[in-house]
Amino acid sequence: MAIYPDHAQEAKDLLMFADNMMYKAKMEGKNRVGLPTQEDVVEVFRQIGEKSIIVLNAIEEKNIVPYLQPIMNMHTGRADAYEVLSRLQPGDGQLIGAGEFVEMAERMGVIQKLDYIVMEKVFEKIKAEKFEGMLFLNLSPKALVVSEFLHECKRLVREYQICPERVVFELTER
Repeated sequence: MAIYPDHAQEAKDLLMFADNMMYKAKMEGKNRVGLPTQEDVVEVFRQIGEKSIIVLNAIEEKNIVPYLQPIMNMHTGRADAYEVLSRLQPGDGQLIGAGEFVEMAERMGVIQKLDYIVMEKVFEKIKAEKFEGMLFLNLSPKALVVSEFLHECKRLVREYQICPERVVFELTER
């Protein structure tokens, strides 16, 4: 359970608190309700701070790993395209999925920097491997409103000699 405005002002934050309390109640046994204590509130904000630091460090150190998920051609059995998925790889070697950092990066106003690093890394990879298929890149809608977006895309396509017709941007649901 999370209560407005005691625990948060925004719906997303209230849901985050309620989700944390659900897991806490489950760990304590069945038929329980979890209400955040002051310690729980501090812990949630500590976790948010830690994630912010991880995101900023990943951008600074370019520790963003593109994963290529094949899109198979059912007639030929070959991968004719790839969806590009992003992971952060902080210094401890573990991988952090996009679901854990994209929203944070959007809130912090750095999502377009993540998008550019992913594009650069995946373009470098497909150039080295001479892949000729289509690429589907997930993109935050916020990246489109940044004035440098089109310029940066064109620069990366030129630098890595990628045919622009092969790149498809998918806007995330948010």
